[in-house]
Amino acid sequence: LEAARQRFLPALNLDRIGRIVRSLGDFARVNEVYGRYFPRDPPSRATVQVAALPRGARIEIDAVAVAD
Repeated sequence: LEAARQRFLPALNLDRIGRIVRSLGDFARVNEVYGRYFPRDPPSRATVQVAALPRGARIEIDAVAVAD
């Protein structure tokens, strides 16, 4: 997974990341992990809390990439 992240993530040209969480209590942890994946020039991000996610998930992530 780490090798794939290093190879493909920079090439994606991500513009925005949406983070949907069940609890804003997870916000600090989500930001910590986000910082590891995007240590420099991170894409913009938004986080919203919802009552439930499919299959009991705690977080859902969507992304918008820009084509060159």
